[in-house]
Amino acid sequence: MTQPLIEKLQHLDSILHNVRQRYDASHNELLSLKAAPQVDTQQVEQLQQQLSDLEQIYEQSQQAKQQLEQDLSDAQSVFEDVQQQQETLEQLYNQLNDEHKSLTEAHNTLNDNYNELLQKCEALEQANQMLLEKNRLAKEHTKVVMQRLTLIDQAVD
Repeated sequence: MTQPLIEKLQHLDSILHNVRQRYDASHNELLSLKAAPQVDTQQVEQLQQQLSDLEQIYEQSQQAKQQLEQDLSDAQSVFEDVQQQQETLEQLYNQLNDEHKSLTEAHNTLNDNYNELLQKCEALEQANQMLLEKNRLAKEHTKVVMQRLTLIDQAVD
């Protein structure tokens, strides 16, 4: 962003240098004409007009240079602000990334615990089913024994 402004400043500086050389040459020529009055007044007026034009161009160039320098300064301030915002965003990104890693680890731990508890639950359900089946068989066996005891009691009476 600042490179185009620097290039403009360099270009403007070269223009100012050329204008300054032309101004100095015109000024020197005007001084030599004033020292040697044999030059006609029309030529002196032309040179004075050229000198006036060059002074105007020089002033405009100086103003443009000052404006470009101000624009460059403003651009550098904006660049520094953007750089600071980028650093802040990078810090925030790193913080969020660390939190994400921490949450991922916690999730994995909880998931492992859940799977372990699920396996224990399945094992308990299986053991419960086996106990229910054993209980049912014991109930049937008790019923058969009770029927036999009733038959034996009836036969003894």
